Amino acid sequence: MASVNAIEICRAIQANPSLRTLNVSGINISDDGAAAISNILGCNYLLQELDLGWNNITNVGAKNISEAIKVNTILQKLNLSGNKISVDGAVAISDGLKYNYSLQELGLGWNNITDEGARKISDAIKINKTLQKLNLFHNGISDDGAIAISDSLKSNCSLLELDLGLGRITDIGAQKISETVKVNTTLKTINLPDNEMSADGAAAIDDGLTKCKIIL
Repeated sequence: MASVNAIEICRAIQANPSLRTLNVSGINISDDGAAAISNILGCNYLLQELDLGWNNITNVGAKNISEAIKVNTILQKLNLSGNKISVDGAVAISDGLKYNYSLQELGLGWNNITDEGARKISDAIKINKTLQKLNLFHNGISDDGAIAISDSLKSNCSLLELDLGLGRITDIGAQKISETVKVNTTLKTINLPDNEMSADGAAAIDDGLTKCKIIL
């Protein structure tokens, strides 16, 4: 069924050359569908928003998507939340981001990239100059991942919103985030609800606040 859905979706994209937004979330297209849509993305120059959330896409599909965003220069919003992407998929997406100059919003929430995947994403953030919103909600990210991302944000001048909610970040990660928001003048919002910070960790973040809004 996933392959049939993928074929129908690709036909629809090709038949509608003016299509700007495509939402195919929650229809179980899996990796076959992700591969088919990735092939279209490689030669489509109009689609600006693509929602592939909750589709049982694994690292295999993530790698295909990564190759597509390396060459696509139009796509601005990509949602991959609620899939089955882990470290290898995060590595692939990170690699794609290093070559992409159009994507402004990336949703990777409700996956399982963990700290290792977060470190790879942080490497991409150091290089990518267009990404403005990054959702890493509920990915098993703890202090190591938060520290890596915080360090990359010290040199990043494009990201406006970051979601690290429902993770395992403690006061150690909170302290690093506090140090980052003191020097980063671009970031406007960091979402950190449902982590493992104490009152001291929250106080450290409050101490770092300038123009950045922290949601705990």
